[in-house]
Amino acid sequence: MSISKTFIKTKNSFKVTFEVPKELLGDAKQIKVLGDFNDWNTDKATFMKNTKGIFKTVKELEAGKKYEFRYLTDDNKWINDANADDYVASPHFVDNCVLDLTV
Repeated sequence: MSISKTFIKTKNSFKVTFEVPKELLGDAKQIKVLGDFNDWNTDKATFMKNTKGIFKTVKELEAGKKYEFRYLTDDNKWINDANADDYVASPHFVDNCVLDLTV
């Protein structure tokens, strides 16, 4: 797993790349990233593209905020990112990953 962040000064935002290796998905064939940046709505979530065994997506997110997120596979398993900036308890008795984009 990896998360990379690139600051875009002209937009005061970050280009964030999320990556998850296929071997972490088990039998699942697809994965998407959900978080408060898409209201945890599965219909608004982007499927991550599989490129050479790594599922990847890029999102542009506003700087100066912390975002909670998790990954959801097509067999309804939630996965946390081992490289998240932090973790916080959610109301569902699991930890959410935190992406810190405060400048």
